[in-house]
Amino acid sequence: MIYFARIGEDGPIKIGHASNIRERLAFHELKREAEFSLLGVMEGNRKTEREVLCMFANHRAAFRLKDGRKSREMFYPVDRLLSFIDQRCYLPDLGKDVPDRDDKAVKFDRTLADKAAFVCSRRRIPMAEYLSEMCRVRIERDFQKETAGGDEK
Repeated sequence: MIYFARIGEDGPIKIGHASNIRERLAFHELKREAEFSLLGVMEGNRKTEREVLCMFANHRAAFRLKDGRKSREMFYPVDRLLSFIDQRCYLPDLGKDVPDRDDKAVKFDRTLADKAAFVCSRRRIPMAEYLSEMCRVRIERDFQKETAGGDEK
């Protein structure tokens, strides 16, 4: 997921990629000794993150890390960026962004995954929720079909 988090009330906006947003923000708060507020998330991978970073490259904030290096992922909160966040992102329930231990990894065609990510970003819903709903009917139907015949197999 791509996340957008602001330092303080009116500070720069961090754009990053993480699978566990809550954990990642806690890491940044510890590392930078600053409070981050989540502005929104959108479905995406590292490639998506690079594309978003490039879209706003002209608005990079002159923000230095503790070790003196310049951050490449901090941006001024300009209207264009705030509009992008408002139009393309949603606020997740951070209590649910950590997968249950029973979750299973599923191999998924990259082209199909990109299309699903696009739909999710437009509808502002998490991909897991979207895919669960899409699969639920088919899985229930197939399960009923397989179990209807008893233990014949």
